[in-house]
Amino acid sequence: MGLIEQTDRLLMRFEDILGHTKEISAIKGAVTGNRVAHAYLFAGPDGTGKRLTAFAFATALNCRGFQTDACGRCPDCETAGRLSHPNIIEVWPTIKAKGKAKSSDDDQQDDKARDMLEKAERPEDGLIRVSQVRDILSALRLKISTGRKVVIIDSADRLTLAASNAFLKTLEEPPDASVIILVTAHIGLLPATVLSRCQKINFSPLHPHAIAALLTDKHGKTKAEAEEAAKLAGGSIARAITLACGGAIERRAGVIGKFGALQRGDAFEAMRLAEELTKMDELEEALEFIKGWYRQTAVDTEHTGIDNGNGGFRRLWRSYKAVDEALHDITPPRYANRQITMEAMMLRIAGLL
Repeated sequence: MGLIEQTDRLLMRFEDILGHTKEISAIKGAVTGNRVAHAYLFAGPDGTGKRLTAFAFATALNCRGFQTDACGRCPDCETAGRLSHPNIIEVWPTIKAKGKAKSSDDDQQDDKARDMLEKAERPEDGLIRVSQVRDILSALRLKISTGRKVVIIDSADRLTLAASNAFLKTLEEPPDASVIILVTAHIGLLPATVLSRCQKINFSPLHPHAIAALLTDKHGKTKAEAEEAAKLAGGSIARAITLACGGAIERRAGVIGKFGALQRGDAFEAMRLAEELTKMDELEEALEFIKGWYRQTAVDTEHTGIDNGNGGFRRLWRSYKAVDEALHDITPPRYANRQITMEAMMLRIAGLL
Protein backbone atom coordinates (compact mmCIF):
# COMPACT_ATOMS: atom_id res chain seq x y z
CA MET A 1 0.00 0.00 0.00
CA GLY A 2 1.31 3.44 -0.87
CA LEU A 3 1.91 6.25 1.53
CA ILE A 4 -0.71 8.59 0.09
CA GLU A 5 -4.37 7.79 0.48
CA GLN A 6 -6.57 8.67 -2.51
CA THR A 7 -9.74 10.20 -1.09
CA ASP A 8 -12.16 12.98 -1.99
CA ARG A 9 -10.75 16.39 -2.75
CA LEU A 10 -9.69 18.38 0.32
CA LEU A 11 -9.81 22.09 0.96
CA MET A 12 -6.20 23.14 0.54
CA ARG A 13 -6.09 26.87 1.32
CA PHE A 14 -5.63 28.62 4.64
CA GLU A 15 -8.73 30.73 3.99
CA ASP A 16 -10.84 27.55 4.00
CA ILE A 17 -9.83 26.62 7.56
CA LEU A 18 -12.39 27.48 10.23
CA GLY A 19 -10.92 29.44 13.16
CA HIS A 20 -7.31 29.20 14.40
CA THR A 21 -6.50 32.70 13.12
CA LYS A 22 -3.42 33.13 15.30
CA GLU A 23 -1.98 29.71 14.47
CA ILE A 24 -2.51 30.09 10.72
CA SER A 25 -1.05 33.59 10.80
CA ALA A 26 2.13 32.16 12.37
CA ILE A 27 2.35 29.47 9.68
CA LYS A 28 1.80 32.00 6.90
CA GLY A 29 4.51 34.22 8.37
CA ALA A 30 6.94 31.31 8.36
CA VAL A 31 6.23 30.63 4.66
CA THR A 32 6.39 34.24 3.48
CA GLY A 33 9.45 34.99 5.61
CA ASN A 34 11.24 31.79 4.58
CA ARG A 35 11.42 30.73 8.24
CA VAL A 36 9.82 27.30 7.94
CA ALA A 37 10.99 24.87 10.61
CA HIS A 38 12.10 21.36 9.69
CA ALA A 39 9.50 19.65 11.94
CA TYR A 40 6.16 20.69 13.41
CA LEU A 41 3.74 19.18 15.90
CA PHE A 42 0.07 20.12 15.41
CA ALA A 43 -1.63 19.24 18.71
CA GLY A 44 -5.23 19.61 19.82
CA PRO A 45 -8.59 17.84 20.13
CA ASP A 46 -9.89 15.63 17.35
CA GLY A 47 -11.89 17.31 14.62
CA THR A 48 -10.54 20.85 15.06
CA GLY A 49 -8.82 21.21 11.68
CA LYS A 50 -5.25 20.09 12.39
CA ARG A 51 -5.01 17.75 9.41
CA LEU A 52 -6.61 20.23 7.01
CA THR A 53 -4.23 22.93 8.21
CA ALA A 54 -1.30 20.55 7.64
CA PHE A 55 -2.45 19.99 4.06
CA ALA A 56 -3.00 23.73 3.51
CA PHE A 57 0.55 24.29 4.80
CA ALA A 58 1.95 21.60 2.49
CA THR A 59 0.07 23.06 -0.48
CA ALA A 60 1.34 26.57 0.28
CA LEU A 61 4.92 25.26 0.32
CA ASN A 62 4.44 23.80 -3.17
CA CYS A 63 2.18 26.41 -4.80
CA ARG A 64 3.82 28.25 -7.68
CA GLY A 65 1.57 31.27 -7.24
CA PHE A 66 1.76 31.58 -3.45
CA GLN A 67 1.49 35.09 -2.01
CA THR A 68 -0.35 35.03 1.30
CA ASP A 69 -2.14 31.76 0.50
CA ALA A 70 -2.05 28.98 -2.07
CA CYS A 71 -3.55 30.20 -5.34
CA GLY A 72 -5.83 27.17 -5.75
CA ARG A 73 -5.41 27.24 -9.55
CA CYS A 74 -1.89 26.14 -10.46
CA PRO A 75 -1.08 22.49 -11.31
CA ASP A 76 0.49 21.99 -7.87
CA CYS A 77 -2.66 23.17 -6.10
CA GLU A 78 -4.80 20.97 -8.32
CA THR A 79 -2.80 17.82 -7.61
CA ALA A 80 -2.55 18.67 -3.90
CA GLY A 81 -6.32 19.02 -3.76
CA ARG A 82 -6.68 15.52 -5.20
CA LEU A 83 -4.20 14.18 -2.62
CA SER A 84 -1.92 13.09 -5.43
CA HIS A 85 0.93 15.61 -5.26
CA PRO A 86 4.26 13.73 -5.34
CA ASN A 87 5.78 16.11 -2.78
CA ILE A 88 3.02 15.59 -0.18
CA ILE A 89 3.06 12.31 1.72
CA GLU A 90 0.54 11.24 4.35
CA VAL A 91 1.12 8.42 6.80
CA TRP A 92 -1.52 6.93 9.09
CA PRO A 93 -1.93 4.07 11.61
CA THR A 94 -2.24 0.61 10.07
CA ILE A 95 -3.52 -2.81 11.05
CA LYS A 96 -2.65 -6.26 9.74
CA ALA A 97 -4.68 -6.87 6.57
CA LYS A 98 -7.48 -9.40 7.02
CA GLY A 99 -7.06 -12.75 5.35
CA LYS A 100 -3.28 -12.48 5.17
CA ALA A 101 -0.70 -14.22 7.28
CA LYS A 102 0.56 -12.24 10.23
CA SER A 103 4.21 -11.35 10.49
CA SER A 104 6.03 -11.94 13.74
CA ASP A 105 8.65 -9.30 12.86
CA ASP A 106 7.44 -5.69 12.59
CA ASP A 107 10.88 -4.69 11.35
CA GLN A 108 10.67 -6.65 8.08
CA GLN A 109 11.69 -4.51 5.17
CA ASP A 110 10.49 -6.49 2.17
CA ASP A 111 7.46 -5.61 0.04
CA LYS A 112 5.51 -8.59 1.36
CA ALA A 113 5.56 -7.17 4.91
CA ARG A 114 4.26 -3.80 3.67
CA ASP A 115 1.48 -5.45 1.63
CA MET A 116 0.15 -7.05 4.82
CA LEU A 117 -0.86 -3.66 6.24
CA GLU A 118 -4.00 -1.65 5.65
CA LYS A 119 -5.24 1.64 7.03
CA ALA A 120 -6.98 1.39 10.40
CA GLU A 121 -10.54 2.70 10.27
CA ARG A 122 -10.03 4.12 13.75
CA PRO A 123 -6.55 5.49 14.54
CA GLU A 124 -6.62 4.04 18.05
CA ASP A 125 -6.90 0.53 16.59
CA GLY A 126 -3.73 0.81 14.53
CA LEU A 127 -0.03 1.55 14.80
CA ILE A 128 2.52 3.47 12.73
CA ARG A 129 5.28 0.93 12.24
CA VAL A 130 8.98 0.78 11.50
CA SER A 131 8.33 -0.30 7.90
CA GLN A 132 6.28 2.86 7.35
CA VAL A 133 9.02 5.04 8.81
CA ARG A 134 11.52 3.40 6.45
CA ASP A 135 9.20 4.25 3.55
CA ILE A 136 9.17 7.88 4.73
CA LEU A 137 12.94 8.00 4.89
CA SER A 138 13.23 6.57 1.38
CA ALA A 139 10.73 9.10 0.03
CA LEU A 140 12.53 12.02 1.68
CA ARG A 141 15.80 11.03 0.03
CA LEU A 142 14.33 11.49 -3.45
CA LYS A 143 15.37 14.71 -5.13
CA ILE A 144 12.69 17.21 -6.16
CA SER A 145 12.93 20.02 -8.70
CA THR A 146 10.49 22.51 -7.14
CA GLY A 147 8.68 23.13 -3.86
CA ARG A 148 9.26 21.13 -0.69
CA LYS A 149 8.74 17.53 0.29
CA VAL A 150 6.18 17.45 3.14
CA VAL A 151 5.40 14.40 5.28
CA ILE A 152 2.17 14.54 7.31
CA ILE A 153 1.98 11.90 10.04
CA ASP A 154 -1.64 11.63 11.13
CA SER A 155 -2.30 10.34 14.67
CA ALA A 156 1.42 10.49 15.39
CA ASP A 157 0.80 9.22 18.92
CA ARG A 158 0.33 5.78 17.35
CA LEU A 159 4.01 5.55 16.41
CA THR A 160 5.51 2.43 17.96
CA LEU A 161 8.54 2.98 20.18
CA ALA A 162 10.77 1.35 17.56
CA ALA A 163 9.28 3.57 14.84
CA SER A 164 9.79 6.69 16.98
CA ASN A 165 13.41 5.79 17.59
CA ALA A 166 13.99 5.12 13.89
CA PHE A 167 12.57 8.56 13.11
CA LEU A 168 14.56 10.67 15.60
CA LYS A 169 17.57 11.41 13.42
CA THR A 170 15.38 12.49 10.52
CA LEU A 171 13.25 14.70 12.78
CA GLU A 172 16.38 16.45 13.99
CA GLU A 173 18.09 16.78 10.63
CA PRO A 174 15.69 16.09 7.74
CA PRO A 175 16.95 16.22 4.15
CA ASP A 176 17.07 19.63 2.47
CA ALA A 177 13.77 21.09 1.19
CA SER A 178 11.67 18.83 3.44
CA VAL A 179 9.21 19.45 6.27
CA ILE A 180 7.68 16.92 8.66
CA ILE A 181 4.31 17.62 10.33
CA LEU A 182 3.13 15.39 13.18
CA VAL A 183 -0.60 15.60 13.93
CA THR A 184 -1.98 14.37 17.25
CA ALA A 185 -4.90 14.66 19.64
CA HIS A 186 -2.92 12.92 22.40
CA ILE A 187 0.33 14.79 22.83
CA GLY A 188 1.02 13.11 26.17
CA LEU A 189 1.52 9.77 24.42
CA LEU A 190 4.45 11.00 22.32
CA PRO A 191 7.98 10.43 23.64
CA ALA A 192 9.83 13.48 24.95
CA THR A 193 12.57 12.78 22.42
CA VAL A 194 10.07 13.35 19.61
CA LEU A 195 8.45 16.42 21.21
CA SER A 196 11.78 18.15 21.71
CA ARG A 197 12.57 17.97 18.00
CA CYS A 198 9.35 19.66 16.80
CA GLN A 199 7.96 23.19 16.83
CA LYS A 200 4.59 22.85 18.55
CA ILE A 201 1.42 24.61 17.37
CA ASN A 202 -1.64 24.14 19.58
CA PHE A 203 -5.15 23.94 18.12
CA SER A 204 -7.85 24.85 20.62
CA PRO A 205 -11.49 23.70 20.48
CA LEU A 206 -13.53 25.85 18.11
CA HIS A 207 -16.22 28.24 19.36
CA PRO A 208 -19.78 26.83 19.14
CA HIS A 209 -20.95 29.92 17.20
CA ALA A 210 -18.41 29.25 14.44
CA ILE A 211 -19.36 25.57 14.29
CA ALA A 212 -23.09 26.38 14.17
CA ALA A 213 -22.53 28.83 11.31
CA LEU A 214 -20.68 26.13 9.35
CA LEU A 215 -23.51 23.63 9.88
CA THR A 216 -26.14 26.05 8.61
CA ASP A 217 -24.09 27.42 5.70
CA LYS A 218 -22.44 24.23 4.43
CA HIS A 219 -24.69 21.41 5.64
CA GLY A 220 -28.17 22.92 5.43
CA LYS A 221 -29.06 22.51 9.09
CA THR A 222 -31.63 24.71 10.78
CA LYS A 223 -30.42 27.23 13.32
CA ALA A 224 -31.79 25.13 16.19
CA GLU A 225 -30.23 21.90 14.90
CA ALA A 226 -26.89 23.60 14.30
CA GLU A 227 -26.77 25.23 17.72
CA GLU A 228 -27.67 21.98 19.49
CA ALA A 229 -24.97 20.02 17.65
CA ALA A 230 -22.38 22.77 18.15
CA LYS A 231 -23.12 22.95 21.87
CA LEU A 232 -22.54 19.21 22.25
CA ALA A 233 -19.52 18.92 19.96
CA GLY A 234 -16.87 20.06 22.43
CA GLY A 235 -15.25 22.37 19.88
CA SER A 236 -14.89 19.64 17.23
CA ILE A 237 -16.17 20.26 13.70
CA ALA A 238 -16.08 16.55 12.90
CA ARG A 239 -18.05 15.75 16.02
CA ALA A 240 -20.63 18.43 15.24
CA ILE A 241 -21.16 17.12 11.71
CA THR A 242 -21.65 13.60 13.04
CA LEU A 243 -24.16 14.84 15.59
CA ALA A 244 -26.09 17.00 13.14
CA CYS A 245 -26.00 14.81 10.06
CA GLY A 246 -25.72 11.25 11.32
CA GLY A 247 -28.77 10.94 13.57
CA ALA A 248 -26.57 11.13 16.65
CA ILE A 249 -28.68 13.80 18.37
CA GLU A 250 -31.66 11.42 18.43
CA ARG A 251 -29.49 8.57 19.74
CA ARG A 252 -28.06 10.88 22.37
CA ALA A 253 -31.52 11.88 23.57
CA GLY A 254 -32.43 8.23 24.13
CA VAL A 255 -29.29 7.53 26.18
CA ILE A 256 -29.41 10.74 28.22
CA GLY A 257 -33.07 10.28 29.14
CA LYS A 258 -32.21 7.11 31.03
CA PHE A 259 -29.29 8.63 32.92
CA GLY A 260 -31.18 11.78 33.83
CA ALA A 261 -33.77 9.63 35.62
CA LEU A 262 -31.23 7.61 37.65
CA GLN A 263 -31.71 8.16 41.37
CA ARG A 264 -28.82 8.26 43.82
CA GLY A 265 -28.50 4.95 45.69
CA ASP A 266 -30.57 2.96 43.16
CA ALA A 267 -28.32 -0.09 42.77
CA PHE A 268 -30.86 -2.12 40.79
CA GLU A 269 -31.29 0.53 38.08
CA ALA A 270 -27.54 1.21 38.02
CA MET A 271 -26.83 -2.48 37.31
CA ARG A 272 -29.59 -2.62 34.70
CA LEU A 273 -28.10 0.36 32.87
CA ALA A 274 -24.63 -1.18 33.14
CA GLU A 275 -25.90 -4.35 31.44
CA GLU A 276 -27.63 -2.32 28.73
CA LEU A 277 -24.48 -0.32 28.04
CA THR A 278 -22.32 -3.44 27.91
CA LYS A 279 -24.46 -4.85 25.08
CA MET A 280 -24.33 -1.70 22.97
CA ASP A 281 -22.49 -1.93 19.65
CA GLU A 282 -21.70 1.79 19.82
CA LEU A 283 -20.69 1.87 23.47
CA GLU A 284 -17.96 4.48 23.01
CA GLU A 285 -20.39 6.85 21.30
CA ALA A 286 -22.92 6.36 24.12
CA LEU A 287 -20.27 7.10 26.76
CA GLU A 288 -19.24 10.25 24.88
CA PHE A 289 -22.90 11.36 24.94
CA ILE A 290 -23.17 10.69 28.68
CA LYS A 291 -19.85 12.34 29.48
CA GLY A 292 -20.77 15.44 27.50
CA TRP A 293 -24.16 15.67 29.18
CA TYR A 294 -22.69 15.42 32.70
CA ARG A 295 -20.06 18.03 31.88
CA GLN A 296 -22.53 20.52 30.38
CA THR A 297 -25.05 19.98 33.18
CA ALA A 298 -22.32 20.47 35.79
CA VAL A 299 -21.19 23.70 34.14
CA ASP A 300 -24.76 24.99 33.86
CA THR A 301 -25.39 24.12 37.51
CA GLU A 302 -22.26 25.93 38.64
CA HIS A 303 -23.18 29.04 36.66
CA THR A 304 -26.85 29.21 37.68
CA GLY A 305 -26.69 27.69 41.16
CA ILE A 306 -29.77 25.59 40.28
CA ASP A 307 -29.33 21.82 40.27
CA ASN A 308 -32.63 20.95 38.48
CA GLY A 309 -32.85 17.73 40.47
CA ASN A 310 -29.54 16.37 39.16
CA GLY A 311 -27.71 16.38 42.49
CA GLY A 312 -25.58 19.50 42.38
CA PHE A 313 -22.23 20.31 40.87
CA ARG A 314 -20.06 17.93 42.92
CA ARG A 315 -22.13 14.85 42.14
CA LEU A 316 -22.36 15.77 38.46
CA TRP A 317 -18.63 16.31 38.20
CA ARG A 318 -17.89 12.99 39.97
CA SER A 319 -20.20 11.30 37.47
CA TYR A 320 -18.44 13.00 34.59
CA LYS A 321 -15.07 11.74 35.88
CA ALA A 322 -16.45 8.22 36.29
CA VAL A 323 -17.60 8.12 32.66
CA ASP A 324 -14.38 9.69 31.39
CA GLU A 325 -12.24 7.12 33.21
CA ALA A 326 -14.43 4.23 32.03
CA LEU A 327 -14.17 5.39 28.42
CA HIS A 328 -10.41 5.62 28.78
CA ASP A 329 -10.25 2.11 30.25
CA ILE A 330 -12.23 0.30 27.53
CA THR A 331 -10.40 1.89 24.59
CA PRO A 332 -6.93 1.04 23.29
CA PRO A 333 -4.43 0.28 24.58
CA ARG A 334 -6.16 -0.84 27.79
CA TYR A 335 -9.18 -2.82 26.50
CA ALA A 336 -10.64 -3.34 29.97
CA ASN A 337 -13.51 -5.79 30.44
CA ARG A 338 -16.65 -3.96 29.34
CA GLN A 339 -19.09 -5.42 31.83
CA ILE A 340 -16.89 -4.94 34.88
CA THR A 341 -16.00 -1.40 33.78
CA MET A 342 -19.64 -0.43 33.17
CA GLU A 343 -20.75 -1.88 36.52
CA ALA A 344 -18.06 0.03 38.41
CA MET A 345 -18.91 3.22 36.52
CA MET A 346 -22.63 2.94 37.22
CA LEU A 347 -22.06 2.23 40.92
CA ARG A 348 -19.94 5.38 41.14
CA ILE A 349 -22.60 7.43 39.34
CA ALA A 350 -25.27 6.09 41.73
CA GLY A 351 -23.08 7.07 44.69
CA LEU A 352 -22.53 3.49 45.80
CA LEU A 353 -18.76 3.39 45.34
